[in-house]
Amino acid sequence: MKHVPVGIGPHEVAVSPDGRVAVVTIYGQQPAGNQLAVLDLVRDSVVRIIDLASGAIEPVPTNARGSHMVAVESSGRRAWTANVADNSVSELDLEARRFVRATPVPARPEGIAVTPDGREVWVGSNETGAVTVIATAGGQVAHTLTGARFPYRLGASPDGRRVAVVDGQGNMLRIADVASHAYTGSIALAGPRGVVIGEDNRTAYVTLAEGSLAIVDIQDLSLRRTIPVEASPDGVGTGIRR
Repeated sequence: MKHVPVGIGPHEVAVSPDGRVAVVTIYGQQPAGNQLAVLDLVRDSVVRIIDLASGAIEPVPTNARGSHMVAVESSGRRAWTANVADNSVSELDLEARRFVRATPVPARPEGIAVTPDGREVWVGSNETGAVTVIATAGGQVAHTLTGARFPYRLGASPDGRRVAVVDGQGNMLRIADVASHAYTGSIALAGPRGVVIGEDNRTAYVTLAEGSLAIVDIQDLSLRRTIPVEASPDGVGTGIRR
């Protein structure tokens, strides 16, 4: 439909549930970026740039190094970050703006997702290929899934029944069942990066390194089609316009 310039190195994106607003990280290159772009998806334009270095945005400490990705439960009260350098996951109380606790996980955690009910956090460790499931009630590791090579990004379905795991080096999207904590199938994809599962709990949108978006049926485990986008896409978000 349209390409919207937002700055150098847009890397991750989140879309509001009503499909009207998106927020994109301006990751930068050299030097690193420190801004967020706010997009009006009705007018398809940037309406605000937020400078994270200005001090106007109140930070929440993670008490860890390399806090790269963040997952927020549907209530908006709690969040979890994958801490790449410290091999841990930090739990944050967003209402009180405070660090709660950290859970150790295997090396180089990055991709992270939380089930909508907030009961489980799933995190992928790039160095080992493990996907760790944390039970949030006690902050303890409850399950570990193995078999992926590079679980770069994760996405939970809105109904909380499935988690999609991007296996970047295995060139596939793996689908896991939340109830059994096991992989149930996979779809071969070339250079998968970001993933999000749509409101129908069946359609996954996956960015591909060569410059396209894959639309995947995670129930039939089939690729429906691809849509060309600009070079080297990474983060992806979805919302239903209401």
